[in-house]
Amino acid sequence: MSKNRIRVFLLAILVVISFVYLLEINFLPRLSSKSSPQKDIDLVTRVINLIRLSYIEEPEPTKTMNGAFKGLVDSLDPLSCYLDKEGVLRYSKRQEPKLKDIGVVLFKSYGFFPQVVGLIENSPAQKGGIQIGDTISALNGRSTLMTSMLEANLYLKSEEATSIKVKILRGNKTLEMNLERASLFEEPFSYTPLKGTSGILRINQLYPPCVKRIKEKVIPKIKEPEKALIQETLSSMNEAPLEKLPLIIWTSMGTMGSAEAVAGVLKESKRAKIIGLETPGLVAKQDFFPLEDGSGILLTSSLFHLNSGKTLWETGVMPDEKIESEDQSTDSYLKKSLSS
Repeated sequence: MSKNRIRVFLLAILVVISFVYLLEINFLPRLSSKSSPQKDIDLVTRVINLIRLSYIEEPEPTKTMNGAFKGLVDSLDPLSCYLDKEGVLRYSKRQEPKLKDIGVVLFKSYGFFPQVVGLIENSPAQKGGIQIGDTISALNGRSTLMTSMLEANLYLKSEEATSIKVKILRGNKTLEMNLERASLFEEPFSYTPLKGTSGILRINQLYPPCVKRIKEKVIPKIKEPEKALIQETLSSMNEAPLEKLPLIIWTSMGTMGSAEAVAGVLKESKRAKIIGLETPGLVAKQDFFPLEDGSGILLTSSLFHLNSGKTLWETGVMPDEKIESEDQSTDSYLKKSLSS
């Protein structure tokens, strides 16, 4: 290896070591109390020397540094991740209303392929035959094993209605599908009247204009409510028009983020009955830190607490009545809801 490449390689690794040390001191105090930072750095230094002196080829510095950053951050929890320049660009556009998608909800732990835990009704994924429980091993030929959950979800989205090749593992079968990305929602919510209930309200995108439109279009239709079946609540409504309405919330492994927080709050306050599956326990705040080379790091920085002081992190929301994980159809949820 040339002296210049050795210098660049060692400089790259020095940056990683410094980042490890800062992360351990500032973000992982509980871990740092259990081990010696100096011992950790000595171990990393030994690994670096072994790679530099004994590896069959010359390590590529940039690739090595990116890999080290990615492994370090992605292994913290399912939400934290390191994003390269392409990932940062996708992340910056993630909330654009016209993004096209195939309509799957993914869950992924470090070192595992992402698993389909939810499907959007009438989406390209559902129409194409993807099932809840499927494992996605590659997207457009790119392995998903070392991608983060965020990266996998971001990669499914596009500003254009382009196709994406999805490789699926289902039991002992390997399937490949070409799916066209499409706009998933014409409206930020949908409401379906249902006899014996106040109807089914699905929230696709909860933001202030959505709440206003629900108050205008849905509330007048609810005259003598018995039950309302919803997936996310409307806690931000100023006049709380649904305050006295009995609520049933449907949950699954796809109930994440704000939806999971809402389910937890309404259950604890005894405002709603939860029907479905245990949620994944991913209610937390993330902060994004841009890096000088255009990449970035997303870190879980704080946890959401219920009024009782309990967090939902890694525990999730337990349903009052469970459904079978093998049958997460709307009919299954309806049957359980109408009999409760």
